[in-house]
Amino acid sequence: MIFQIKRFRKTADETIADGEVSLDQNTLTLGASNEQNVIIEWPGVRLRHAELYLSNGELRVRATTDAGVKINNKTVTDTALKQNDKILLGNHQLAVSQSNDSVTVEVTVDETLTAPSQPLYKTRLAHTGFSKRKWSWMFLLLIGSVFFAAPYISRYADIPPTTTEYLPTDRLWNTGSFHPAHQFFANDCSQCHQTPFQQVQNSACMACHQEMGAHAPATEFPQAELQEAACLSCHKEHNGSNELVTSDKQLCVSCHANIESFTHGTTTQETITDWEFSHPEISLKMAKWDAIGKDWQWSQQPASDPGPELSGIIFPHDVHLRPEGFGDDYGNTKVLECSDCHQPEAGGKLMQPINMEQHCQSCHRLDFDIDQPELFVRHGNVAATLRDIAGQKGLDALKPALETPPPELAEPTLLRPGKSREYKQQEFTLVQLAGELIEKRGCIGCHGVSRNDQAIESGDLINGWQINPVHINRQWIDLAEFDHSGHKSIDCVSCHTGAHDSDKASDVLIPARENCSSCHGNPGNSELTDSQCIDCHSYHLPQHGWLPNPDDEKAEHP
Repeated sequence: MIFQIKRFRKTADETIADGEVSLDQNTLTLGASNEQNVIIEWPGVRLRHAELYLSNGELRVRATTDAGVKINNKTVTDTALKQNDKILLGNHQLAVSQSNDSVTVEVTVDETLTAPSQPLYKTRLAHTGFSKRKWSWMFLLLIGSVFFAAPYISRYADIPPTTTEYLPTDRLWNTGSFHPAHQFFANDCSQCHQTPFQQVQNSACMACHQEMGAHAPATEFPQAELQEAACLSCHKEHNGSNELVTSDKQLCVSCHANIESFTHGTTTQETITDWEFSHPEISLKMAKWDAIGKDWQWSQQPASDPGPELSGIIFPHDVHLRPEGFGDDYGNTKVLECSDCHQPEAGGKLMQPINMEQHCQSCHRLDFDIDQPELFVRHGNVAATLRDIAGQKGLDALKPALETPPPELAEPTLLRPGKSREYKQQEFTLVQLAGELIEKRGCIGCHGVSRNDQAIESGDLINGWQINPVHINRQWIDLAEFDHSGHKSIDCVSCHTGAHDSDKASDVLIPARENCSSCHGNPGNSELTDSQCIDCHSYHLPQHGWLPNPDDEKAEHP
């Protein structure tokens, strides 16, 4: 029901309209307390004196006290109201009329009436001589002096220190606890609030956070909403230890939900509103060796179909993860697990680099002499291999134990000027030992190897063998972060499926989006782990350049 209340003030000279309000409710209350819909401050009017209500389509008035209520100068306790009936309570007269679902109540306050003598007991604040307005002003002045004037004086006024000890300090202005990262200057408000009563400026933040990456290149995305945003629009201090960084997805989707419109059609990025339903396939950073440019070339490929990984390494996972394991010369059996080679770095975010000495050498020794298995070369380039063989065997041992030297060693005239026959013999044996190790049972097991006979015949042994370049990718996802430490309870092959059956080093075992979606979903999905954009994506990205320092006159602003 709609109660339309029209208020009038009756003076000695005229009746003046004093406001109008509509209430959509089932009951209209009348009384002296501030909670009533029509407040009547008059001796004899109770806190909740009466109420208007609808019963079976009939508008009625009911007194909630024994004093009753006057209807057309007749005292009643509960009665039906007729059109234009008049209710009298104190100096208030209410004319009531009803039409359909609406009730109009015209309230006329007769200011010409004189209130009867005051009641015996003083039950209202006005009876004490202090009105509500006076109390409000008193508390306002008290709060202002304690929380504004006194802290201001203690900080900025030139008064003796002994006096300020007894004054409230500006620490009263602190609106909440600090993030742990800012605790060391928490008592010095001026570190951030450099100008009193102004919001924190970006320059105050960047006094400490100087090397803060931009979110996107200013040349490609010059939008003011992106490049000129205040730090505090995302980083809310005085909210304890959990609120300094905005984690809600709205930070990202406010732009990316309509990225084409936001960039005026200058981007090829896809529209993204959430992880579970609109996020594109995960993109992997793939490397390929450019033999002409002598460098690695990079490309982005979808994780669902990335193609082969051309890392330069020959490594079949299935051989190393076979269930029966590997036996040694002492009858021991070792069954390899993923963690034997893939070990997390400190903090658990990425995996440590794979290296020969730590992960491979216990099984794959680079020994080069069957008669002296304790001698082995370091894992490295061809030059290091040759130096290790020559140094450990000794020059005399490199002479071939042959009664009849090969034809190329028999004739001194075949030797290059300055080289003796003894040197040529040592070189011949060194080539045999190195060739056996590099081409047949050592390097070639994991690396692509090519032999240059022309260089070897000319004595240029360092360039006699070429080992294909190697790049083992440590961070596959270029524009996102994955933290292994949060997935310790999950078996490796739950994400890196197919490892036990992978017989080629070119197989990419990085999980696609479908695999991640089996555990991670939108916030509110009771069956999946709540996942926000910021769980994988950082906002400040150094590859897009540093944010311009507002205090640097030479800084280039978009």
